[in-house]
Amino acid sequence: MAAGRGERLVAVVLGASNVSRGLARLAAAVRGRSPLPADLFVAAGHGRSYGANSRVWMRRLPSILWCGLWRALDREGIGRDAGGRTVALVTDVGNDLLYGFTPAQVAAWVEEAVARLGDRGADVTITRLPLEAIATVGAARYRLLRTLFVPGCPLSLDEVRAAVTELDERLVDVAVRRGAGL
Repeated sequence: MAAGRGERLVAVVLGASNVSRGLARLAAAVRGRSPLPADLFVAAGHGRSYGANSRVWMRRLPSILWCGLWRALDREGIGRDAGGRTVALVTDVGNDLLYGFTPAQVAAWVEEAVARLGDRGADVTITRLPLEAIATVGAARYRLLRTLFVPGCPLSLDEVRAAVTELDERLVDVAVRRGAGL
C-alpha cells in the first residue's frame, strides 16, 4: 500500500540539459537520501527555456512556466495544505540569454517559477550561474557552440558574459525576495 502524502518527500527540479543528462543520478540521490518515500517531478530538456517555447533541431519544448509540470503538481495535490515535505531546485538558468531575452526578463520568469513553487509550500533552492566557467570560454569555442546550438543568438561573447553576470546578480535578488536558498 502506498504511503499517504504526509509521509512522502516531493522533490521538484526545474532545468535544462544539465538536469536531463544527470536525471538518473538525480533520481537515485533523491530516493537514496530521503528517509521517506520520494516523488520526483522534473521539467527539463536540452535547450529548455523558463519562459518561452523553444526548439532544438526538430524538437519543440514548451517553456518551464507553461509545461505540464504545474498541472501534475496540482493533480497530485501538492501544496501547502497537502502535508509532507516539498523541496525544489531551480537550476540551469541561462539558455534564455542565448535566445535573445534580457537578464531582467529571464529573472522575472525564474521568479514566477519560484513563486509558484512557494505557493505549493516548497523549500526552494536556486543555483547560481557558473561565472568562472563562462569566463574561461574562448572566442572559437563560443562561436562553435553558438553555431551548432543557437545559430540565431545575437550576442557576442562579451555580451554573453555581461548578461550572465547581470542575471546571476538578479537571481541572488530573487532568492532574497522569495526566501529561497542559493
